[in-house]
Amino acid sequence: MRFAKIFFGLLMCCFLALGRAEARTETYRFSLSGMSQTSFKVMIQNIGRVLVRAQWTGDSQVEVTLTPPASRGVQRSGRSPLELVADVTPEHIGRSNYWDLTVRNQGRTQAAGVAYVTFPDGVYTRPPAEAPKPNLAPDGRLVVNPGKKEISLRVRNSGKAPCPSTIEVRFSRDGQEVALASVPGPSAGSFTDVVGKLPDLKGGKYMAEIDPKNKIPESDERDNWASLDFTAPLADLAPLSVKLISPGVVEALVKNEGTVASGPFQVQLMLKDKQLQTLKETVSSLAPNETRTITFSGLKYASGKHSANLQMDPEGKVQEKTKDNNAAVLNFEATLNDATVKLGADLAITGVAMPQQLVYGNAVEVQVTNVGDTPTKTSADVFCISEAMWGSKQVPAFKVPKGLEPGKTSTWVVKLDEASGTHPVKFRVFITDTNLANNEMEKTLSFATMPSYKGSKLKLDIALVSPSLLIDAGEEGIKKGFLEFAIRNTGQVETPFTGANVTIEMTTGPFSGWKKSIPLSPLKQGEEKSFSYELGSTTQTTSKPHFTLVVTPGFSDADSSNNQKTTLISWSKLSKGDMPKLVFKPESQGLTVNSKNELVFTVANPNQDMAAEQCKFSVAVRDKNSKVVFEKATDLGFLAPKQEKSFTTAALSPGAYLVDCTLSWSWGAGYGKTMFPFGFEKLVEVGGNAPPPEVPKVSLKTPTLDSENRLVFVVRNQSEAAKVKASLAYIYEGIPDGDHKVDLGILDAGDEKIHKSEPLNKSKSGIEGKMHKYKVTYWLTWISYSPTDMGQYLKQAQQNKQTMEVEVP
Repeated sequence: MRFAKIFFGLLMCCFLALGRAEARTETYRFSLSGMSQTSFKVMIQNIGRVLVRAQWTGDSQVEVTLTPPASRGVQRSGRSPLELVADVTPEHIGRSNYWDLTVRNQGRTQAAGVAYVTFPDGVYTRPPAEAPKPNLAPDGRLVVNPGKKEISLRVRNSGKAPCPSTIEVRFSRDGQEVALASVPGPSAGSFTDVVGKLPDLKGGKYMAEIDPKNKIPESDERDNWASLDFTAPLADLAPLSVKLISPGVVEALVKNEGTVASGPFQVQLMLKDKQLQTLKETVSSLAPNETRTITFSGLKYASGKHSANLQMDPEGKVQEKTKDNNAAVLNFEATLNDATVKLGADLAITGVAMPQQLVYGNAVEVQVTNVGDTPTKTSADVFCISEAMWGSKQVPAFKVPKGLEPGKTSTWVVKLDEASGTHPVKFRVFITDTNLANNEMEKTLSFATMPSYKGSKLKLDIALVSPSLLIDAGEEGIKKGFLEFAIRNTGQVETPFTGANVTIEMTTGPFSGWKKSIPLSPLKQGEEKSFSYELGSTTQTTSKPHFTLVVTPGFSDADSSNNQKTTLISWSKLSKGDMPKLVFKPESQGLTVNSKNELVFTVANPNQDMAAEQCKFSVAVRDKNSKVVFEKATDLGFLAPKQEKSFTTAALSPGAYLVDCTLSWSWGAGYGKTMFPFGFEKLVEVGGNAPPPEVPKVSLKTPTLDSENRLVFVVRNQSEAAKVKASLAYIYEGIPDGDHKVDLGILDAGDEKIHKSEPLNKSKSGIEGKMHKYKVTYWLTWISYSPTDMGQYLKQAQQNKQTMEVEVP
């Protein structure tokens, strides 16, 4: 008996030793995708230590659980968003006990990774056989049918089990869903064709995703994708030629270089000649490779060089392969005979030199020529803008009278302010004509020291200019007269000292016999002074509708023929009292300049009992290059007696400006209103506080992903005038060498620049799976260039950093 016990003990030891010799380490690997779990049973036949390890990506919460049979031990589990090493030690393990091993994603987003469960030596396991599952995958290529506007994919079930329900296939283009189709799931080993209807036919990267919501458990979830780079058959409009075939007529040859008909579209021709002209012609359709000739008539342009732009489909209604070839430029030069618009008058300074004949005192001879094709309609002030010359820059050196015929030259001699030595002499004529580039000339001349002009034998001459007589027919036959005229210095020297008188006399007309002696302040050569008088009341009549006005100077006058004018009388019937004459205040200047460098115009009605109606004011301000920097017309409305109204321009940069303003109003309600125009033109010096330079506005749009998986950054300078120098930076987080900085260079106002990144793909992220995520941080830095003469950098600005996530298939 004792021997039997010893033998049985030795046999059990051998059996146990043999069992330990067969012990092994087993590792089980599980994959998860999406909001799912994997679970099966494991037989644990011995007591031991079980190691559970899980590795996952994203912000998923993965739980690994090892659960014993009922009433056996305690459940131990581990959970981790990224990596976890946890021990699960069963407290009680008996023979033939199956434990549940579960791997579950409890996070809010998809999980992708692996879980490992290792049973060390001394623990015997036996996993059960896995149940068969379907496996859905593309069978062939993704196909786009342009004729039917359909997209299709054949789906095959290569698994060992049929699909339990219908399957969905989501079709997308460049990341945007375009169709979602649902069909019965195929049985094991069979296939089904899935067709989606496209909303339109465009090129791009098309993708098909089988079971996008992971409703069907499959043996392999990684082969549910198919993609296609598709180029849609489109029209392609292009101009082949554009030419001027006759004055005002342009002919363009256009073609459809695409593979489908274009449908209706417009062809537009634009020409900028003082103002923008746009001519349009409509084309019903162009078949593939069809050409057509388009004729534009009625194009208006003056002589000189011009550039016209031809644009096909400017409204963008035709879907094309490319829009880059839709435009063409026509450059041409028109002679005066070929021009469809006359140039009009064009005053040019054609000569600045020493006088050809002896002049007592330093002087300059200036020639002004009408190089246009029509007579001048207005007079033109000519200013000397040289420091060597005489007088205030507010007063013109001389005035070229209106009516200068084409090709004719007006020559003037201008006296210096006792200048000597070598000086640059510059003259500029201020007039709105067809060519402002020839309105200025500068010459360097040498002058000697000369005595004053006083006592010289140069011609001293004045002339009567623009007399007008307005008579109020009034009530009960009483007539009131309003006289206006000007006296101009048409001689070669300044008029005599202050206090010299001239006599004004009306020799014919209802106010014949009216006479007045007035003092005449010194007038420089070409300068004129205006006068206005109320002549009182009269009951006289005249058989002729004219009046004659005579000016008699109180000093020697070289030419008396220009001292008398006979002119038609203007008649008007007013309501009561005097005509409401409006004035600019202060009357000596006509305007003021405030601390902001704004021009302020104040219009006043100084009348006691007469109101002015329909008051309208307009102003144009030109800089030293004769460019209009401010222009506006405004309606001042009703102006009561003694009432004032003001108008302010925009702030101007320091410098000289030519201001041209006009004021008109009406009066005589109930008697037929009469418009009375009035205005002035003068040179104004603006200085002191210059307006601050513009602070640029630069925008960076949210990047988008194109069909080549490139990030597209669009930067735009939204400023009105300021230039900027910009640079773009972006970083892919967690990727080696993911920092990028791009110099965008100079952007003018309104410019837009586009930068595309290198293509994004799975090699960047290094992670297996359906979609690849990138976390991108980007920002824009720019430096603005001040538009002032200082040429200094104004300001540096940097946009706040922005971060986005992008998924790339």
